[in-house]
Amino acid sequence: MPEAKNLSATRGSSPGILFFIGMLKLFGINHACGMVWMVSFFYAAFDARARRSAMPYIRHRFPDAGFFRRFFHVWALFTSQGQAIVEQYAMHLGKLRLERVNFELYRKAETDYRAHMVAFSHFGPWQAMLSGVDVSWKPVNIMMKPDLKIGRA
Repeated sequence: MPEAKNLSATRGSSPGILFFIGMLKLFGINHACGMVWMVSFFYAAFDARARRSAMPYIRHRFPDAGFFRRFFHVWALFTSQGQAIVEQYAMHLGKLRLERVNFELYRKAETDYRAHMVAFSHFGPWQAMLSGVDVSWKPVNIMMKPDLKIGRA
């Protein structure tokens, strides 16, 4: 009996990538990121393998969430990942600009100490940031503070 087609194998396919590149070029980053919500809903709803892969993180991050809340969190996780990819490509196209606060200090550290440290309040856009400051050829370490379990003993 032939195995059913695996939806996870279709993620990142050439037609899908070309679709989002077209959306980005024709309609801009807001519409392309909006479309990610619809595509990610499809994968959250119908790609059991992708959902299973996300569940250990979702159960750890949201231990008290029921079935529907977990589904919403999986959908939001897929959306966040998809939008990060769109944002990274938007930076490549010059459609998204990275705000550089005190960038001269960064360049001085790069020159004087051959060091890089970039801090931001949200973990999500790190791929876009790397392309915005041109450190793609250097080793990158990401430090983050784990989420606290608020209200739990």
